[in-house]
Amino acid sequence: DYKAAEIHLKNLLRENPDDIEARWLLADAYMRQWKLDAAYKELEKALELGMAPDAVYPKLARAYYSAPSHRRLLELDSEAVGSEAGAVVLAYQALALMNRDDERAEASLGRAESLAPDAGDVQFARIMLMLGQGQREAARTRLESLSISDPYIHSQVGRIYLRLKDIDQARSHLSAALEAGARYY
Repeated sequence: DYKAAEIHLKNLLRENPDDIEARWLLADAYMRQWKLDAAYKELEKALELGMAPDAVYPKLARAYYSAPSHRRLLELDSEAVGSEAGAVVLAYQALALMNRDDERAEASLGRAESLAPDAGDVQFARIMLMLGQGQREAARTRLESLSISDPYIHSQVGRIYLRLKDIDQARSHLSAALEAGARYY
């Protein structure tokens, strides 16, 4: 129960505001409840307190991407972290740029794919760009070849299948996301 976890973690942080792990877990509880503003504030605090950017940046990129403004996402420095975390940041930056600056979006995603081509977030971003470019069948083929373990990616793939009007696949991925603990993604 993420609401109960939120309450418990807030109480822990009242006693020890510098508890990095509690901040990390609270950010996760917020993300799973779709409280993105609160999530990225906790992730930012965890960074300030010394949590490794490689751990924080991927979740921060997801939270910033889902926020109404992508300004903070576009300000993240993908080179300040390792290749896997940097690839995730670049993938969400590409999505933020999609339909606004397609050339920069493609360049960002190309860099992400060179760093971590098999990362679920990178593959998700490629599929979204393909759909944005009208490549529905190529996107569907790529979707069918994905191997997904992350509940967030399952939820996003489920949404893509909804766009493609494939209700059975959408239900399958959204159910997998819920079974893996995702809520409100």
